[in-house]
Amino acid sequence: MAIDVVRSSRRSRGLTPGALALHALLIAGSVVMLLPFAWMLSTSLKLPPDIFTYPPVWIPNPIAWQNYAKTVTVMPFGRFYLNSLIVTTGVTLLQLLTSSLAAFAFARMRFPGRNALFLLYLATLMIPFQVTMIPNFILVRALGWYDTYQALILPPAFSAFSTFLLRQYFLSIPRELDEAARIDGATSLRSWW
Repeated sequence: MAIDVVRSSRRSRGLTPGALALHALLIAGSVVMLLPFAWMLSTSLKLPPDIFTYPPVWIPNPIAWQNYAKTVTVMPFGRFYLNSLIVTTGVTLLQLLTSSLAAFAFARMRFPGRNALFLLYLATLMIPFQVTMIPNFILVRALGWYDTYQALILPPAFSAFSTFLLRQYFLSIPRELDEAARIDGATSLRSWW
């Protein structure tokens, strides 16, 4: 009863000055975050000579809608989307396969040095991408994969982060299910599947 009275009195007061200040700060922050997108949209609708005018003009006059039609005809967007589809599908399927197999081994199988090997595997997460980018490029070039799908699909197909997440998931599954599968004659590979 007393709690309901407190709740109803809070609702009737409206926003407090602190809450109003917080809302004003959040709205101002969101406007600052959206300004680059608004400028990008404004610039995309300008004629080429109007892009670098000073002082900047936010609302173009005239609005050049033909910029979008010209861009779609000049650039092969269909090929871009197909490339993205091929690469994302390939990386996702290969990463799911490799990471789930490794995670299953780390979570369910017993072998000497398993935990040390897993920690070493996780330590690769500490290496920044910038450190491995040039050696990765040299390796891709040496394999003759320069400007191919293999160069975009195979290197990211092995992920320590995905392996870690899937290992945590496999650890949450009761071991009794593995034992039941063994009794029914399932191999480790069948249990993984």
